[in-house]
Amino acid sequence: PRSGHGLYYFVLCLLVWWPGSLFEVEGRLTTTQYVLPRLLEERSSEGRLTLVVRDDIVLDLEKTSAFADNFDFVQLGEHTNLFEEMSSSSFRGDVYKDNRFHAAVLVSQEDGLRIKGILGGSLRIHHLDNAVPNKDGSVLHSLNEIEHNTFDGIESQLVDNKIVTNQQAERRSNEDAGNILSARAAGASRTVTVNETTVETRVVVSSRYAAAFQSSDYSHVNNLFDYLRVLFAFVNVVCAQFKKNVLDLQVQVVGVVLLQETTETFMHKFSSVDALYPDTLDGFNTFIKQKSSVFVKDDIVVYLTPYRIGRQLSDGTVDQGGAGLAGLGGACTDHRGSLVTDIPKEFTGIYNVVHEMLHLLGSAHDGEKAPDYLKNSPGGTTCAGQGDSVMSPVHTGNKKLTFSRCTQRQVLAYLTNPQGHCLITQVTRYTQVVSMEKMFVNRQKYCHRMVKDIPDVEFLPYLDQKNDIKKCILMCSWKRDNKLNVRLRPAPNYTPSSRSSRKGKRNVNG
Repeated sequence: PRSGHGLYYFVLCLLVWWPGSLFEVEGRLTTTQYVLPRLLEERSSEGRLTLVVRDDIVLDLEKTSAFADNFDFVQLGEHTNLFEEMSSSSFRGDVYKDNRFHAAVLVSQEDGLRIKGILGGSLRIHHLDNAVPNKDGSVLHSLNEIEHNTFDGIESQLVDNKIVTNQQAERRSNEDAGNILSARAAGASRTVTVNETTVETRVVVSSRYAAAFQSSDYSHVNNLFDYLRVLFAFVNVVCAQFKKNVLDLQVQVVGVVLLQETTETFMHKFSSVDALYPDTLDGFNTFIKQKSSVFVKDDIVVYLTPYRIGRQLSDGTVDQGGAGLAGLGGACTDHRGSLVTDIPKEFTGIYNVVHEMLHLLGSAHDGEKAPDYLKNSPGGTTCAGQGDSVMSPVHTGNKKLTFSRCTQRQVLAYLTNPQGHCLITQVTRYTQVVSMEKMFVNRQKYCHRMVKDIPDVEFLPYLDQKNDIKKCILMCSWKRDNKLNVRLRPAPNYTPSSRSSRKGKRNVNG
């Protein structure tokens, strides 16, 4: 069971961004640039590509994925909740990374070479939707500078307010930014080595965020997944800059939760502006706890929203500078939720995800002390509060930033704390649905095996035109709080496809 802390800090992260150069080659793009990417070399057996975007951007790409092989996709609706096991092998195209140039891109070669993703952390590349391949198979792409979340430069003070009994909140509104990371050695006194630390992450997508993907030329869910695959692959590119023999940290997405406006009950929005009250995080963590059948086997939960995080000022106006909010040291506890501002399709929050995750993993800002409840944390006081490190409250440019020694040491300290130990003691906690090797004709029995923790689960032959046993979709249902819950998956081979009996046709997946 996960437990909370006694005294508890929350960190409101406000980002400052001064654009600089891509790969330190050219200045910022003020207008859209058009390019014809091409493959210089393909080593499919090694999962590698050499991609030329333009003469000064040549990427040595390696196939990667931040998603678990099998992950949960949950749609929380007003009347029905759908639970679906999905396989990352069914995704369209492949995601590749280049750690050296800090790039993550989705590559498809179905109709010419089509790329979309992040280059150097500062450029967004995307194929033109209606572009036709030329005789060489090249497709016209656009390059645009990513307009990272900004803050107006006003520096606010730390204010402590009690949220609930025995919990204390840190309302942090410094100028704060997460950026590309490059590892520094942890220092001679640090002897703890943690390899292959996996942060199992569940992503919650707000209704307004998801709506931006519904105009695509194919399923909006697939379009959303394409974007999330690139976003979290880039998070892993960033995390790879930790020194691997000291801290090998990667994110694995074990589930995606899609909300509707009626199920986004925790959201507390200002009526006057498009910004969220900071106490939305409190509501989100309560929501996670209440939806225990959804939020299982995850270390952190990331809520993606296009809304900023606001603060009511004394003159009645709303400061909309917040770009993220997370509990310091909240991973693996009841406070493992985080709020991240990101403009859909534009990757404006790519660094926010990393920054908030590091707060959840016990890292305070550089120059600040650790909270008392993180007993063995060294804090960040021995590192400069201003500089080119990802956890600095203030930074001065769009360039590759480093992890300070303080950040690395604080994360290592958190991993050795009882509340953070799950990250290194439960490497594989995601349980795949059992597969049947023999003929299985008892669909009710199969449902009991697929949904083990629900004693009143029943086989559901029909839900709607899309989800029907006649279309080889096996569904298991149960009711909670007057709401229908349905877990669905492709029917195993030889499952009867009749709605009313076991006789008749049987499903065979080719």
